[in-house]
Amino acid sequence: MNNGNKILAIIPARGGSKGLPGKNIKKLLGKPLIAYAIESIRSSKYSIDIIISTDSEEISNVGREYNAQTVYRPKNLATDTSLVKDAILYTINYLENIGNVYDTMILIEPTSPLRNAKDIDDSLDLFFKEKDADCLATYSMLEHPITRLWKIENNVPSIYLKEANPFKRRQDQEYVYYINGLVYVLKVDTLKSNNSDSLFMGKQLALITDKKVVDIDDEFDFYFAEQILKYQKLQINEKS
Repeated sequence: MNNGNKILAIIPARGGSKGLPGKNIKKLLGKPLIAYAIESIRSSKYSIDIIISTDSEEISNVGREYNAQTVYRPKNLATDTSLVKDAILYTINYLENIGNVYDTMILIEPTSPLRNAKDIDDSLDLFFKEKDADCLATYSMLEHPITRLWKIENNVPSIYLKEANPFKRRQDQEYVYYINGLVYVLKVDTLKSNNSDSLFMGKQLALITDKKVVDIDDEFDFYFAEQILKYQKLQINEKS
């Protein structure tokens, strides 16, 4: 299925989190949050090696329970201001130094527990279909049209896009998309040659999804994800 591509999945999961302390291993319906990321990768039709990038022994131990290996990142790559790209490059270089070289990598953030194997498979299918692709990300449509956004300065509103008419019918408004954090696919050689802070360069692809997405950052996000998962399980049980 990999068609000669050696694929690496990196799950970035540092120990510190101000919005929701310990969120990466917090139990979500009885299972550590990071386990959802690991299991979605394991369920893919592709053969994918899994590495957790962390500074936390506790996270590493939980990952080991789910048969995922760890590459420890240095403390300077695990601060609130650290770039995930730097942690990724550190992990790739570490693995290459011990003889593990990859063509393609996927970035799977543990804070998106509504991801499933199909999201990963669809992303890799599209990426490999476009043989000269350098990167891919999954996107969702922004709920509110960008033409209805406002700036407010000193309690005075003004239209964010000067030429926009926020009072037009909703159907006539312009919609935009945002990166939803489900899956990122990156060509390793392109990533290594990219000297900017961005994960993206070269030929970029977008996979648009209309599924519910939650990126957990605080207690409310966690509760919201929990309710969606409960509903999904209820739907499955009713159909079986």
